Amino acid sequence: MRCRIYLSVLSFLFASILFGQKFQYTIYSGESLPFTQVNQTVEDHLGYIWLATDQGLFRFDGLSFEDYNTRLVSRYIHAFAKGEDSGIFFSNDTGVYGLNYTESGPSIEPLIETSTNTEGLTYPDKLLLDKNNRLWISQLEGTLFSYDLDEGKLETHQIPGSKNTDEIHIGTDGEGRVWLLAPDLGVYHYNEQSAKFEKSAPFIGYEHLLVMDDRLYLAGRVLLDLRITEEGKLANTRRLVSSDMTVSYVNQDATGLLYLVSEGVLFTIATKTRKLQQVFGSNDPHRVENLPALQVNHIGFSSDQLRRGGKIWISSEN
Repeated sequence: MRCRIYLSVLSFLFASILFGQKFQYTIYSGESLPFTQVNQTVEDHLGYIWLATDQGLFRFDGLSFEDYNTRLVSRYIHAFAKGEDSGIFFSNDTGVYGLNYTESGPSIEPLIETSTNTEGLTYPDKLLLDKNNRLWISQLEGTLFSYDLDEGKLETHQIPGSKNTDEIHIGTDGEGRVWLLAPDLGVYHYNEQSAKFEKSAPFIGYEHLLVMDDRLYLAGRVLLDLRITEEGKLANTRRLVSSDMTVSYVNQDATGLLYLVSEGVLFTIATKTRKLQQVFGSNDPHRVENLPALQVNHIGFSSDQLRRGGKIWISSEN
C-alpha cells in the first residue's frame, strides 16, 4: 500500500536502506507524532537516534519517540554537533547544551546561555565541533561564534566584507581547517595564525556547503566539487551536475556516495563517474514509486548491518 503525506506541513523522516536506485523506506508523519518539523538527526554511541524538532528533543529507539524536554525552557531545537567521544551538543533559542550519558541515563547540561546583549550569542543555530575542541556556532542573521570547550571561552568572529549576511554554513576538512559559506559573499577559511576568516573564493549564490576530508562541495545553481590542497587552497573545480539542475542540499555517506536534493527530488551521485541517479521507493519488490517531494532540512546517516553506508534519515518539514 502506498504511503502518502496528507498535509504538506507535517514533518516526516525516511529511514531507508539503499538497493541501487530503489529504497525500502518508512515515513513517520501525521497527528500521532509529538512534533511537526524535524531539523536534524544524530545517532549516539548506543545506537539511538536523537531528533532536533520544533517541539523539542526526542530520542527514537526504532519504535517510539521519547521526550527529553523536561529541563528545557525552549522546545525548538535547531541543530546537533557530535564529538569523537559519546558527547552530543545541541542548540535551541535559549543557548547551547551538552547531552551525555550517566549511570542513570541521558543527562542534559547548559553550556552557553543566550544574551540580551546584541553583540553576544542571541540566536544560536548551526553547530560544528572542530579538531581543536572548539564548538562553532552560527546565527541566522549571519554572525559566528566559537566556544573553546577546554577554556570555556566564547569569541565572536567577523566575516570580511559584511557585518551581517545570510545563513552561514560551516564545515571542517581532514586537516582540521574550518570553512564557511556565506551565500551572498563566498567561501572563507579560518586562518589559525591571524585568528581571522579569509576569503578563499567568490562563489556567490550557493545554498549549501559540505566539507569532507580534502573535498569541498557547493550546492546551488550547480553542484561544484573543489579539491582542498595541503596548503589550504581551493583547486580543480569540477561541475558534478548539469547547469539546468539547481541543488539545495548535499551530504555524503560512509562509502563516499553523495546525496543531493533538487527541486524536492532526492538523487545520488558517484563523484568519480559523475553518475547521477534518482532515488525511488520500493517497499513492494514488484513496484517502484516516486518518493514524496522533499523540503529537506538535513540528511543524516546511522549504522546499519545491511548496508555499509548506513541507514539514511531525511529530516523535513513537509
